Amino acid sequence: MVRAVAWDRGPDHRSAGRRGGRRRGDRPVLRAPGAAAATAPDPGYRQYSEADVWRLGLIARGKALGFTLAEIGALLGEGSATAATSAEEVRRAAAAKIDVVDEQVRQLADVRARLERLVATCDEGDAEGCASLATPCR
Repeated sequence: MVRAVAWDRGPDHRSAGRRGGRRRGDRPVLRAPGAAAATAPDPGYRQYSEADVWRLGLIARGKALGFTLAEIGALLGEGSATAATSAEEVRRAAAAKIDVVDEQVRQLADVRARLERLVATCDEGDAEGCASLATPCR
């Protein structure tokens, strides 16, 4: 079964490259739909197979979990001899991502603590320390 999928180019698709969108030379997320695109029902729609729709869903779920497109590509088996990723490989990738997220949480907690000390410095009336963003060392 082939499904038509809306191709949302956004309010200003011409600036997509400047806002982090796909740029020339980037690897496509999906293989070109080929002849199916020529029979698209309306402008702005392309037709994709169920496998491609599943792949897009997996990519969206991976992005929502914090994986990069390169990491998702590796999980999909792109560039390797095997086309599928084992559950153990997904588990290892997820565990590694947890470690990255934990480090980010630690860094954000440190930034929050320093900001709280800055607010306290400002509240204590230390105008010079407040204006210079000076915070007491840990």
